[in-house]
Order: sequence, then C-alpha cells, then structure tokens
Amino acid sequence: MFLLLRLIIIELTKPTMALIKCEECKTEVSDKAIQCPKCACPIKTQMNDHVQTIEQTSKNLKLQSLIGSIILILGFISMFKFGMSWITLTLLIIGIISIISVKISIWWHHD
Repeated sequence: MFLLLRLIIIELTKPTMALIKCEECKTEVSDKAIQCPKCACPIKTQMNDHVQTIEQTSKNLKLQSLIGSIILILGFISMFKFGMSWITLTLLIIGIISIISVKISIWWHHD
C-alpha cells in the first residue's frame, strides 16, 4: 500500500513537458530542450532572454517608484517643517510626476 502511494506521488510530482514548435523548422520540440534536434535552432535561450528582460524592467520600475516615493515624502516633510516654499513645491511636483510616470510605464509594459 505504501509503495503504491509512493509511486502515485512520484508520478504526480514529475515535471511536465510541453511541446512547442521550433521557430525555424516548425518541428515539435520539448520546452526543456536547449536546441531543436532537427535544425539545431536555439530554443531555451529565447525563453530565458524574455524572462530576464521582464525581470530587469520590473526591477528598474520598482527602483524608480521607490525614488519617486522618497522624493514625495521629502516634499511632505519639507512642507510641514518649513512651510510652502519653492523647494517644497518642487519636491512635491517631481515626486508626484515620477510616481505617475512609473505607474504609466508599468501599465504600458505589462503583458
């Protein structure tokens, strides 16, 4: 009984393999393959490049959002500490514009 249960668990937890079409020769190839066995067109690198690009874009946008938030917070602190001066107003405007532009960029790059 224990052996049967273990075999079922092993079978259910096996990684699945999807078949995708090669860009060059349109042959069905495993998504785990590095290159097409028929024409040697690289397969794995195309997917990895796309994932790395998305991750890098996401990191850049998060950093820009953090910087915009810090500028906005500095603007509010300046407003409560020193009143409404041109530096305070500049910090608030730059912070708000920065945050809005990052949100638009996130929406624009979202797949």
